[in-house]
Amino acid sequence: MSTPSSSSSTECRTTLVTPRRVNLQLQATTQADAILETATLLAGHHAMTSFEKFQEDLLSREAAGPTHLGTCVALPHARTAAVMEILVAAGRSEQGIPFTGLKEPVRLIFVVATPRSAITGYLATVGALARMLRDTNRLERLLHCATPAEFAALLPAV
Repeated sequence: MSTPSSSSSTECRTTLVTPRRVNLQLQATTQADAILETATLLAGHHAMTSFEKFQEDLLSREAAGPTHLGTCVALPHARTAAVMEILVAAGRSEQGIPFTGLKEPVRLIFVVATPRSAITGYLATVGALARMLRDTNRLERLLHCATPAEFAALLPAV
C-alpha cells in the first residue's frame, strides 16, 4: 500500500507493515522461535522467493550479534537473496520472551527482510523503526493495541 508523500508528487511512501503481517499473540517462548513465528507472517508473500533461505539468513544474522534495542523491542533482520523487496512483519508477546543479553523480556519483534541490493531502503526502514520505537508513548500504545489494524496504523511509512 503506497500513499503520496507530502514532500514531492513523484515520491511514494510505503506503509511498513500491513495488518496481515501483524501477530498480536505470539505463542513462542524462546528467542529463535519468536523470531521464526513472526517471520512466518512473510511466508507466501509474492516478493519472498525462498522462505527457507530467508529463515536461515535471519537466524544466521541473529547469531552474529544482538538485534534487540536494549528495551522490550527486537529488530531481527537479514539482507538476503530470498526476497525481491523489503518486507516487514511484527509480533507481540503478552508474557515477553527472553533474549540473549537483555534483562527484561522482549515483547515486540519486528522482522525485516531486505534484498541484498537494497542498502538505502534497508537503512531507511530500520532507521524509521528504531526512531519510532524510541517514542515511549507510541511504544506503550503498540503494547496495548487491540487489533492488527490499530497496530499497523501506529507505524511509520518510509
